[in-house]
Amino acid sequence: MSVAVVTAAWKRPEVFRAFLRHVTRIIPPSEVFCAGSPDDGCDTIANKFGIVYERVPNEMGAKWNHATMMSRDSEATHRLFLGSDDFMDDRLWSFADQYTAEHFGLRDCLIYHKETGRAVHWRGYIGKREGEPVGAGKIIAASVLDRLHWQPFVAGRTRTLDNDMQRKMIELGVTVEVRPMREVGLLVDVKTGDNLTSWNRLRSDRPSKTIPPGWWEANAPDLLNDIRS
Repeated sequence: MSVAVVTAAWKRPEVFRAFLRHVTRIIPPSEVFCAGSPDDGCDTIANKFGIVYERVPNEMGAKWNHATMMSRDSEATHRLFLGSDDFMDDRLWSFADQYTAEHFGLRDCLIYHKETGRAVHWRGYIGKREGEPVGAGKIIAASVLDRLHWQPFVAGRTRTLDNDMQRKMIELGVTVEVRPMREVGLLVDVKTGDNLTSWNRLRSDRPSKTIPPGWWEANAPDLLNDIRS
């Protein structure tokens, strides 16, 4: 693979375990870099899978910067930013592996509610943020991150990390290529009761569209199995 995975973990050990089982089937564990939090049990899971893992205070901007910095010595040409609750289908993994430009992001994503099995298609930002990529699944060239001193986020921030990164890229003069899932592959963000952004808020958001029964079995059965594993 030409990408290394950058991620962060906090609580939700069952989702984290499924995520690591998912990504380490594609990416060597030595190319998965995760910043975790103290005393949430995720370190034991990380050690079992053999990924690169360090515990830091649960301060979101600084935490994600730390995870990015952890990946600095990887020889991969690009970094793939995934939450520890994000899952991608084979087509999107293949796209990420072959990506050679500076910066990519998805316009939309699927959101799956772990407790109920319900899902929605979140069709992306609207209003003044329309056209911005979603946070999950961003691909950034190592050369770009080097120009940012491996600090693509704003330390001290607990929210709006996606927008912080977007503004840093604009200031750097880097243009993000934004494409819809239908062109490159599927990404699923798994939600539970511990997420910062609640399921109820997301499913009532105007751009969201409910995924009908039977859709997963017809379109992404392997991806659903990974989420439920």
